[in-house]
Amino acid sequence: MTNLPTEGFSVVPDDFRMLAGDITRTTYNASNALDQAVSFQCIDAGGSYDKTPFIPSDRECLTIRPQVNFPECWNGKDAYIDDNSHVSYPVDGNPEGGKCPDSHPSKIPHLFFEATYHPSEDTIGEGYEWYPGCFVLADGDNYGYSFHADWLNGFPSGFIVDTFNECYDAASDTISKTCAPIDQGRAKAAPRDCVSQGQVVNESVGQMMAIPALPGNNPEYNSSETSKPSSDSYTESASLVTVSDDTQGVCIQGTCYDYAGSDIVDPSAGTGATSTVSSSAVSATSSSSSTGSSTLSSTVSASSSSSTASSIPNPVLVTVPDESDDDEELVCEKRKKKRRVADW
Repeated sequence: MTNLPTEGFSVVPDDFRMLAGDITRTTYNASNALDQAVSFQCIDAGGSYDKTPFIPSDRECLTIRPQVNFPECWNGKDAYIDDNSHVSYPVDGNPEGGKCPDSHPSKIPHLFFEATYHPSEDTIGEGYEWYPGCFVLADGDNYGYSFHADWLNGFPSGFIVDTFNECYDAASDTISKTCAPIDQGRAKAAPRDCVSQGQVVNESVGQMMAIPALPGNNPEYNSSETSKPSSDSYTESASLVTVSDDTQGVCIQGTCYDYAGSDIVDPSAGTGATSTVSSSAVSATSSSSSTGSSTLSSTVSASSSSSTASSIPNPVLVTVPDESDDDEELVCEKRKKKRRVADW
C-alpha cells in the first residue's frame, strides 16, 4: 500500500463527506492530482486494458469503467467545506498515494470507486450499435471531464480505521477478508430488510424504457471545448414522492410510488424483477473501505443501509443515436430511442 502513514490513519467525523472530480472541469492537466483522480478504463475485443482521462471514443469498449480516487489528506477538523478544501491529494501529484501537504496533515484511508458497464444489445437493448461519441454522461457531457463522485460517511465511528488496524497484514500487504470488523460489516440482512424513508423523485430515467431526452432535458456538450450550456427554457415537471416505513416505496420503470404491501412485479420488464428502493433512493451506495463495483442494473438506484458509507457517482452514462447522416424525421425518431447504459 502506498499511502500508509507512520503515525496511523486519522478518524474522520461521523458526518464527514468529500468530493472527487469536478462537474465544472473543462481541461486536463497530467500533473494535477485532481485531474488524474478521474479516469475511464476500456477493455476492447483485443484484450487491451487502456486508461484515459476521457470517455474512450477511438475504439469500441466491450467493458467501460468510469473510476475515481478520492482525496486522502484531511485538514483534521472540518467534516465538510463547500469548495472541498477540507481535503487534498498528496503533494507529489499522485492521486493513489504520497505525502500529505502541511495544510492537510491528517492521512485518511484511500477510497476508490469504480463502476463497470458492459454495453451491448443484451444489456442496452435491440438496435444498440457502437460508434465514436455514442456515450454521453447524464449531465450532457459527451467527453467525460465532468465525471465526479461524492462520498458520505455512513460507517460507525472509526470503523474504517479500526478495520485497517485489525485486518491489514503488513507481511503480505493485504487485507484479510475474514477478520472481525469485516465479518460484522458483511451482514446482508440489515440492508436487505430495511425499507425506504424520505422522498424520491417521481420521474422516468430510462432504466427500463427509452426516454426522449437526457434527465432534466440537459443539452449535449463537449467538456473539453466548453462549459455546460444552460437550458433556460426547461421547467421541472417531476414531483417528489414520500416513502416511509409504512408505505415501502417501490420504483417501476423509473417512476417511484407510495405503496403499501408486498413488492410490485412489473410485467413489462421482461424478467418480472421487482425494483424496490431499499434505503436512499436516487443514489448509489457502497462500502467504501474497499473498491466498490457497480454493474449494469435495471433499478433506479442501488442502495445500502445507513451502517455503510455512501459513494454517489454522478452523472451516469447514456447512449445517444448517431444522427450525422440522417434527415430530420429520422433524427427525431432516433432521439426518441435514447437509452440509458446503466443506473446507479
